[in-house]
Amino acid sequence: MIPLLHPKLAMKIANPTITSALVALILGSVDKNSFVAYAQTPSCSGQNNNFNSPASSGTCMTGWSNGQTKSYPGDFQGILNEVTIYSCPTSGKRVMISNGIPDHDIIMTNNHEPCVINRVVEMPLNPVVSSTKTEVPIRGMIAMSLNGVPAYGPQESESTNAVEDAQGGEGFAGFWYGHASQSNSWHVHSPNMGEESITSTDLLGYAMDGFPIYGALSETSGLDSCNGRYNNGSYQYHVRTLAQVDQSLGYCNGSSAETNWNYVLGCYSGSISGSSSANSESYTLPSDCVAENTPVAAPVAAPVAAPVATPVATPVAAPVATPIVAPVASPVAAPTGPCTGDSSTFTFSLNNVAKTVKCSWLTQNSSKTDARKSTYCAKSDVKAGCCASCA
Repeated sequence: MIPLLHPKLAMKIANPTITSALVALILGSVDKNSFVAYAQTPSCSGQNNNFNSPASSGTCMTGWSNGQTKSYPGDFQGILNEVTIYSCPTSGKRVMISNGIPDHDIIMTNNHEPCVINRVVEMPLNPVVSSTKTEVPIRGMIAMSLNGVPAYGPQESESTNAVEDAQGGEGFAGFWYGHASQSNSWHVHSPNMGEESITSTDLLGYAMDGFPIYGALSETSGLDSCNGRYNNGSYQYHVRTLAQVDQSLGYCNGSSAETNWNYVLGCYSGSISGSSSANSESYTLPSDCVAENTPVAAPVAAPVAAPVATPVATPVAAPVATPIVAPVASPVAAPTGPCTGDSSTFTFSLNNVAKTVKCSWLTQNSSKTDARKSTYCAKSDVKAGCCASCA
């Protein structure tokens, strides 16, 4: 009897590797379980470009379960988003260090409670378009969102379409806010990359080859197979909407590195040979790295000597008695209250709901620091209570 092919594997038949496995299954040289494991190949083109997820995890949310809505930051049990993006001009790297916690409201679509994942990602600071394309990982991280949450490929562990399919073993994963894996790592599959609404000019994050990723264009004729185009001489990616991707084609495009489900990326146009994902707790940041969006002091001009005038003889005036002036008390400046550090929290309104956060929330996301300080530090109570973070 010829074994029946699992329906979730039908999309893979276009891949020659899977075709060979199917022939072996029909001929009886492999059993069904071996075929299923073989069919979940990490590659269409034969490249294995997976980026390992750090094993180091920290504090986890507790008491969260499927179907619950959680508001950020109030429901996050004090475990708030932390991310810093560094530019390292001498090392030629962009470094992202994050705790993997999202910075927005979410709905739980499985029972995996998100945990702090101590992650550091390195990628090229000045990427170059290569003459050959590189396949993105089928599953696992393919890019990093600006909020420090990894963006995964479009497949779930059962090889289903995580972006569009209604069901999957991990619960529907296609929502913009993402979900947690079985290892409690929060991630996104959606091309919105953790943003509820996006435009084509919004920077969403960086691909692992270093090129920036922007929001979807209204039409895609100018994009290459990797989702890239040149804009004012610089190469960049644009995600695609669900309507701009034909999932009926199946994920693999034969044995090509250019895949069909290119919601976030269809392939890498640059090299990923120097890119990595590791545990941030054991990482040493290169000395040339500077946090992005950090104000840089204006250069101080070298002092210029004042011109020396030709000396002129000063006439000697008759001595004049110096008038005696009554002493005047020196003005006393009003006390300003030196900043001795932030108070613990402040409260603001989000969607007509009062939210209380720590002062450190103002600066913990380098991509949003300026906007947050501009909005909240203008308020006298916040500026007084969070004087260090507002400085």
